[in-house]
Order: sequence, then structure tokens, then C-alpha cells
Amino acid sequence: LLGGADQVPPHWFYIPILLSAARFGLVGAVAAAIAAGLLAGPLLPADVATSETQPLADWLGRMGFFVGIGAVMGTVALGLTSAMRREVDLARTSGDLALRHSEGRTRSILESTNEAVIGMDAAGAITDWNHAAELTFGWSQAEAVGRDLADTLVPEHLRSAHRQGIERFLTTGEGPILNRRIELEALRRDGQEFPIELIVSAVEAGGSTTFIAFVHDISERREAEDARRASEASLRELLEAKYRALVEKLPAIVYEAEFGEGGAWTYVSPQIEEMLGFAPERWMAETDLWWERLHPDDRPRAIADEAESRRSGAALRSEYRMIAEDGRVVWFRDEATIID
Repeated sequence: LLGGADQVPPHWFYIPILLSAARFGLVGAVAAAIAAGLLAGPLLPADVATSETQPLADWLGRMGFFVGIGAVMGTVALGLTSAMRREVDLARTSGDLALRHSEGRTRSILESTNEAVIGMDAAGAITDWNHAAELTFGWSQAEAVGRDLADTLVPEHLRSAHRQGIERFLTTGEGPILNRRIELEALRRDGQEFPIELIVSAVEAGGSTTFIAFVHDISERREAEDARRASEASLRELLEAKYRALVEKLPAIVYEAEFGEGGAWTYVSPQIEEMLGFAPERWMAETDLWWERLHPDDRPRAIADEAESRRSGAALRSEYRMIAEDGRVVWFRDEATIID
């Protein structure tokens, strides 16, 4: 009953039954068992392989055996498959819950931060927009998501560069502003331009690129910096005015000049006109006047003293004569300090 024709061992037929049970379950296993029984014992009472007569009862017994094997294998496979599916469904459900929990935590963090967080897809459309972005730019989340970011937030004179930067990154994978803190101008809903500081990152997920920007409104900081610079400028002007008023009353020429025979003069007090007859404006414009008006006998010493002061960094101490515009010879004691 179990051996059948010697040329066809029946255990060969267990393999397709097992595979059918794993793939199609009980129905597939039984169908494969019937096919195995038909092949192991032909429907007609004659053995195809041996041409020997085989009783119909033997064939029916063999058929029943294979069908029984198929039913058992199919039942076992169906139970295992059901258990595996339950495990897979449970794992998928757990993963979905964990993912939703993680997304919820991330959204909660983004909504609570003071910085505007904006997402953009590769086509330039806004995909994410937190509460701080609503306050910063004046658009609600429902209004902003889906809009073109460049048309919504980028001033017109910067839009071309913005779009070219996105295209360059998608083509080459390189972006000059990515992962760097930069300052530029942005656009509010009412059309007002204002300064922002932002960091942009690119995220690859699912074969697509998403850009995430963290934006901080620096209007107050810029205003404070402008006020500080204005205050410093006013103080500097005040000090310069007081300094000039003081030095212009001294019985000496106060000057600021570069080293060298043709060094530029950036300031010279009005006393130079009284002592040498040259207006301060002319003295600063004609940078070679100092060299020309040095007494020929004193030039080597004056130049040597200046060179030594420049080399050592020490204060200049030098005495020399100069020839005034009217031909008078005037002695000077030159004392100067090097400033950077």
C-alpha cells in the first residue's frame, strides 16, 4: 500500500505536498495530495511504469494515504501560518503605535520651541509649519502648508538664488548654506522684510528629500546692534571733537601719519600753518612736503630715527630743522608714539 511501484518511491511526493501546504494551506495540501495519489497509482487498474495489473483497492488505499498526509500537513501549515500572521500583525501594530507615539512627541517638541520650524519638499512646497512659524511670518499652519516657500517667505530679489540652490543640491548633493548658521532677509505675510537667522538641513527618507529649516527672528538683535553702533559713533564723534579742541590749543603740531618719506598724513593740527605757513589741507594732500621741507643737513638723521622707531616699536624721539614756506628755518623736537 505504501510502497507502490518500486520505480517511484512515494516519499518523493511529500515535498510538493509540503510546499503547497506552506503556500496555500489546507486546500492546497489536499489538492497536491490528490495529484500525488493519481501519479503514484494511476486511475486505471494498470501500472504505467511496469504494465502490471494493480488492484483498484490498492490504488484507492494509496490515494487515501496521500490525502490524509496532505490534510495533516495542510492543517499544521495553516496553524503555523496563522500564528506567524498574528505575530506579524502584533509587531506591525506595536511598530505603528511606537511610530505614532514618536511622531506625537516630535510634534509636541516642535510646537513648544521658540524657533520657527519649517519643512519643505524637493518641489519647494511647504510641508511643516509650527506655531512659532505662525507667529513669526503671520501665516497659519493650514494656510502655509502646501504653498510655494519661495513665493511665501523669500523676498523677490532672493527667489532666483533660492530656487537655483535647491536645484543644485538635488543635482549634485551639495548646498552652500546647508548645516550652517546664516543671516538673511525674509518676508512676512504683510510684505514686510525682516532679518532672520536660520539653519537648513536636508533629510533623505523613502527615496525623497525633505528640507528642514530652523528660523529665528533677529529684528530686535539687529535694532540693538544698530543702536549700539550709533551710540558708539556719537561718542566717537564727541571724543574726536573734544580731542581736536584740546590739541588745537596746544603750542605744538599734533599729527597722525604713516611711516616713510611719502607716507600719508591722516591728520595735522592747524598750528602747522602758523609754524611753517602750510594749511593743514595742503599738508595732508601733498604727502612729500615733510620730506621736501626737511633741512638737507638733517634728513639722514631724521630718516634714521624714524627707521629705528619703526624697527623697534619704541616711541620716536628726533630733532631736526624744517624750512618754512617763507624760507625761515624752524627747529623741531619730534616725539611720536606708534599706534596700530
